Amino acid sequence: MRNKRPFPKIPVLLCLVVIAVVVFQYRAYRLPYDHPLTPSLMKEGGVDLVSGMLLPDSVPAIDHPKFESTSVADQYLNNDGLGISVESNGASRFYPYQILVWHHVVNDVISGQPLLVSYNPFAMSGAVYQRTTQGTVLDFGLSDKLANSNLLLYDRATHSLWDPMTHSAIDGEKKGTVLARYPSTVMLWNTYKTVHPDGQVLSRDTGFSRDYTHDPYGDYVYSEKILFPVTHKDDRLASKVLVYGIEWNQKQKAYPIMLLEKQNTVRDSIDGANISVEYDAKSHVVHAYQLDASGNHQNEIPVTESFWFAWVAGFPNTDLYHS
Repeated sequence: MRNKRPFPKIPVLLCLVVIAVVVFQYRAYRLPYDHPLTPSLMKEGGVDLVSGMLLPDSVPAIDHPKFESTSVADQYLNNDGLGISVESNGASRFYPYQILVWHHVVNDVISGQPLLVSYNPFAMSGAVYQRTTQGTVLDFGLSDKLANSNLLLYDRATHSLWDPMTHSAIDGEKKGTVLARYPSTVMLWNTYKTVHPDGQVLSRDTGFSRDYTHDPYGDYVYSEKILFPVTHKDDRLASKVLVYGIEWNQKQKAYPIMLLEKQNTVRDSIDGANISVEYDAKSHVVHAYQLDASGNHQNEIPVTESFWFAWVAGFPNTDLYHS
């Protein structure tokens, strides 16, 4: 009678360890967080929040950004992919959504100006802000909370919570403080590399291993679903219609993309100021300007690109442009 061969415990254990490591690395490479979303509702600072979906900084900010040439970046960026273009003192930089979707936050300095580059894929909204407030330069990271589908940030000095949509602190020592917008433009990669062939592009060398050719949120942008609750809804537009929002003297107004595509240039007024909202059909870029008495461009006004549901949740009293 043959003796039974002993069960190969050690080889099996080693195999399981290898599988676990591979799965962990795959999740880190293809997912922005390493555990399932388990959100819970809570109220903090008088604001309805969603909490518990992740840990602070589990989606890491980019604190020491590196940049590469447009020719190098063009080897992997999609021509129809969006990003944020920033210009300062003759320098031009592009922050691709393909990278920002994995980090949401870039603490950068351009021409001596400390800037915060922020992107929220759930609202389809990206913008740039000055990091200097009340004489102090703040560094930002991603918190473990959301408000109205906006990923809330925190500053590392006071751990106050900041809402990028309203660019203000909603809780903590800095509550009520507002970050100043810095001029930026959301545009296609194909447009940027054509207009700024010598520009700098945020590099994939972020210090983290991620698949920057893959969108971790799948078809969210193209579907009708909203992943997280919002406190205010408005049926004047479908939830995921793309709008361009303007803030002026505590007033807000939204301009739907389909109207801008039809009219290209919209002359309007907000709180007594005459403005022009202009859509370039070739580059798909939107700019807004304050107009002088003669109807000429006086200065540029920051524009926020966003899904309607997120814009109106952040600014419940917003006006909506009608042709």
